Amino acid sequence: MLVSGRGKDHEAQENVKNNQREMKNMNRILTVEESGLICIFVGESRGEAIEDMKRVLPYLDDTDMEELSHRVIGKLRNMADKDFTGLEFVAVK
Repeated sequence: MLVSGRGKDHEAQENVKNNQREMKNMNRILTVEESGLICIFVGESRGEAIEDMKRVLPYLDDTDMEELSHRVIGKLRNMADKDFTGLEFVAVK
């Protein structure tokens, strides 16, 4: 018996709202530069993006790009797969 008048539909809606809030927070965690770099390497999975970035590191001759790459790899490692798949990466021309 539901005393509060809230059922499973309400709970599902709240879960969707919470997930949307989490994704917005995740987007705030990544800078524009970090998101742009991920766009270059985004593949089927978070792990694939990490491995692709690591493969390129030895060929970078720009310290700013090296620093950015290491920072992004660290953030991707700390991110859950479900959070990564929920992100939208849009390459800007």
